[in-house]
Amino acid sequence: MTKNRNLPIIGVAILAAACPAIVIRHDREDARHIELAKGFRAYGDVVEAGSTLIAKDWLLTAGHVAVDISPYTSVATVDGEQYAIDRIIVHPEFFAKERKNRRDLALLHLAEPVVGVEPVQLYRSEDEVGKVVTFFGRGQTGTGEKGPTGTDGNMRGATNMTESATENHVLFKFDAPEKATDLEGISGPGDSGGPALLKLDGRWAIVGVSSANQGSGTGPCRYGSTEYYARVSTSVDWIEATMKAKPESTIRWTISAPFKDWPRTRPGNVAEALLAAYNSGEASKYEAFHVKFCDPRALGRSTPERRADSFAKLRAKFGRLTVVEYAEDPDGKLRALLRNEKGEHFQLSLYFFDEFSTQYDGFWIGEGFPRAAR
Repeated sequence: MTKNRNLPIIGVAILAAACPAIVIRHDREDARHIELAKGFRAYGDVVEAGSTLIAKDWLLTAGHVAVDISPYTSVATVDGEQYAIDRIIVHPEFFAKERKNRRDLALLHLAEPVVGVEPVQLYRSEDEVGKVVTFFGRGQTGTGEKGPTGTDGNMRGATNMTESATENHVLFKFDAPEKATDLEGISGPGDSGGPALLKLDGRWAIVGVSSANQGSGTGPCRYGSTEYYARVSTSVDWIEATMKAKPESTIRWTISAPFKDWPRTRPGNVAEALLAAYNSGEASKYEAFHVKFCDPRALGRSTPERRADSFAKLRAKFGRLTVVEYAEDPDGKLRALLRNEKGEHFQLSLYFFDEFSTQYDGFWIGEGFPRAAR
């Protein structure tokens, strides 16, 4: 997520992590937060992030999560079952030039309805301020003192009081224990798109969608930081109209299949060089790739020794990788479907600092799905 929180921290090499959460008070037992999350079945895992079932065949998530769903990650897991995503509709105001005017919301349509899980309702009243909500998530966890420390696959819940609201956001403060709710917490990296909820007549209602975190001097996702959730009450009309109309996807990819050669673009050149260095099995060639292609900001985040260690872990985890196909969006963003010698599939994602994809930031390899398998 655009926050220093819900998107993965893009380095020069990122191992796939179990996405399968929630950063909590340091003085509360973690087991209580895990217990709070038990029984909430309307959570949808998508692209190392979250979403919420709001109708049998619709998930609500963050816009910045939706735009990162590729043909190889268009799958949601709800209550342990996988469902293909066949339509992605991002709120038109997500693309506003001014960040403060963006509505970080998107709808994901499922090819088949979810069975046996009750969808949550939409919160319609614009009276969120002062109310205590419940967050759920499966991303990185940690405490308010130290911040996020990693994932363990557990769903967690936490509570927080709505501090304020704007047209597009509801805001929360991660308070230290003396001012906090009993199970105070906020979202961590990997919780983007997850819900903030209230109970109405015994049923959950979604108030907001996890969007961003702003640190207060000690870093993001720590005591004193401010949590931004995309506001649902002011977007109910758009949500309901979109679900009724079922418009075409706003996210479109061009697919090269079967793979013959990389595109002659900056992302294509980076991907080609990266895979060649990786498959060489030589740490020296892997390092040479980074020195040649990485923007200085990315290169300076690590050391040759750490990159060599990362390379060894990547090779041990994935083995040699071959390209099955790749997909590009209209802006030149590139995602590739890879396969290892065991026949397992993964997605390669490239990241750049700039919208023109010239300043290479890093890559990520995670779970990917062949299109024919869905």
